[in-house]
Amino acid sequence: MTETVAGFFQSLGPGSNRRLSAPEFTGLQRQAAELEQRAARVPDLERRAARVPDLERRAERAEALQVIEPDLYAPGAGFSWFADIARVALKQGDDRQGGVLAARERLARNEEFEHRRTHRRMRQLQAEHDLERVLTRTPAEAAIYTRWAEAGGQLFDKYDELRDLEKRSGATRVSGAGGTFSPPGWLLDRFGHSPRAGAPLAAMMTQLPLPAGVQSINVPLFAAGGGAGTEVQAADAGPVIIRDPKDGTVSATIQTLIANLDASLQLMDQSPIPFDESFGQDIAEDMATQLDGQLLLGSGSMGQVNGLIPGGTLSAANSVLLTSTNAASSQTWAYGGASIAASAHQMTAQLYSKIATARGLPPESWLINPTVWAIICGSADGQNRPLVPPGITSKALHGLDVYEDENIPLSFGGTAAPGIGVSAGVVSPAAGNGTYTPLLLGRWSDLIYLASEPRVQVMTGILSGSLQVRYQVRRYVAALPARIQWGGGNVSYSGTSQSGGVNNAASVSYGAFYQPQANGPLNLSGAGY
Repeated sequence: MTETVAGFFQSLGPGSNRRLSAPEFTGLQRQAAELEQRAARVPDLERRAARVPDLERRAERAEALQVIEPDLYAPGAGFSWFADIARVALKQGDDRQGGVLAARERLARNEEFEHRRTHRRMRQLQAEHDLERVLTRTPAEAAIYTRWAEAGGQLFDKYDELRDLEKRSGATRVSGAGGTFSPPGWLLDRFGHSPRAGAPLAAMMTQLPLPAGVQSINVPLFAAGGGAGTEVQAADAGPVIIRDPKDGTVSATIQTLIANLDASLQLMDQSPIPFDESFGQDIAEDMATQLDGQLLLGSGSMGQVNGLIPGGTLSAANSVLLTSTNAASSQTWAYGGASIAASAHQMTAQLYSKIATARGLPPESWLINPTVWAIICGSADGQNRPLVPPGITSKALHGLDVYEDENIPLSFGGTAAPGIGVSAGVVSPAAGNGTYTPLLLGRWSDLIYLASEPRVQVMTGILSGSLQVRYQVRRYVAALPARIQWGGGNVSYSGTSQSGGVNNAASVSYGAFYQPQANGPLNLSGAGY
């Protein structure tokens, strides 16, 4: 049987015009049906060959008859996985979906469902493997099995080589000619996300859970030279050092990230997908971007957290700062106008040295706007060889990994500094009116921020008169970027075309390189980036 079918398929060959006769078609249909019956008998034949015990056969039969429970959180199911997590976490929920106990039960059943689905998938893959092994013992069987599988397990349904239908002008998808019976489809679960920069800085910092019942976070610290003192004892019974500790405190007020969205009850009730799969997901992404902007530029007042660059103002008062004042023309990334001296490449290496000296440990990685990495990639040496070889997959500068964060503004250096407001667009910070951007280098594990879990609340009383609800997401955040501080006097850097420094009580865990000159490579005005 299989030799006849395989031989016919081989006779067709590429470009063959041969057509099936009616007897051939009838015979091949019969043989295809026999093939499908044979495939259906494979599990029974293998169980008999293996002599499966009667108890195991009954267990398999019981599992085959088991009713598969539908996915509780599948599109259209009406339940929200995010909302159930919030109900259990907050220990509160509405009665419409059973309250907290029902939410906890749904989450437990969903976890069991995922385990069963994984188990079924593994058994299905094993069965498909066994079926293919049994049905492809000869080359002829392998050929017909391949054709059978490509046809979806049903030969001649998709490709009927005997039917030569008469073509005529009939019903179409044009409105008025049958088109209303072919409506458009909406992939609601594949909606287009708003473009946002995410939260790369937040991912690099150390995140701790925010304790409940407090309004601020205080961390004790020892300033440089103010901790315990250790020395050798010059001789037995000789004097040993005694140093009184000098401690201090770094504090952070807990601030609130909040998102409100008013929606009609009709939208909530009639939408085919749960609310958190569309608007709720968009709010979560926006909140992450807002958090990253706060950690970068938060002023520490007016409801903002303590940022790395408070209020968008770069200064030696809050971190290690290295500024190149080189104003020579024709500068590139590795060429300072006359040589490599005072170039951005050399200045960033000096920033590495300054942080390592003040912190006592080397920094971990760079955090830059993607435009800066593009500038580095577009730079060449004196022989026009690119500094970053084409095709490179890793991003590194001075041996440290480079991470990109679009939330770092490109508009420092003007009369109006970048700031934080309501998110509008790809990034959270609002642009200033300058044309420069810094490179940030840090030992980011030293920096801490504390955050609560997002708290979701749907309030129905406020807008009930117009059949609306208020969907609210809030999160409490506190940031401590200056947990490890410089305890000495103010330091000013001096040298070839450099300035900046580190002030008393400034963070020594991170710093910035900044070049406020019109000819520098980080001046983006008219640069084409």
